[in-house]
Amino acid sequence: MDEIRTSQQAGPRRWLILVVLCLSTLVLVIDNMVLTVAIPPLAEDLGASAQDIQWIIDSYILVFAGLLLTSGSLSDRFGRRRVMVIGLALFGAASVLGTLAGSPGQLILARVLMGVGGALVMPSTLSILITVFD
Repeated sequence: MDEIRTSQQAGPRRWLILVVLCLSTLVLVIDNMVLTVAIPPLAEDLGASAQDIQWIIDSYILVFAGLLLTSGSLSDRFGRRRVMVIGLALFGAASVLGTLAGSPGQLILARVLMGVGGALVMPSTLSILITVFD
């Protein structure tokens, strides 16, 4: 099944697991905070309209919320750790794409992919936490 151990089996490694889970969640939270601060220069650099800015901000949250339950099911089926690692890799790759975006449409697409990655990470993180610290 899954390679995550229960609290008796994990022993001192459970604190390392907790640090990894916290950092994974922190990445998802910091992303939205940084975007909020960066909106004025982004809008100017990309020539984004008010509608583009709205989609840049909301595309991540819409996809993230819409896929949260589905990704929890995927996590149960294919393994929590595997789904979390795939989600982090997708989130990181989409972040790089967002950094290289030259138009509002490209940034919106990158934010959608980041939402998919974030949706894969969050349920896995919570599930691993409950499994390791029961």
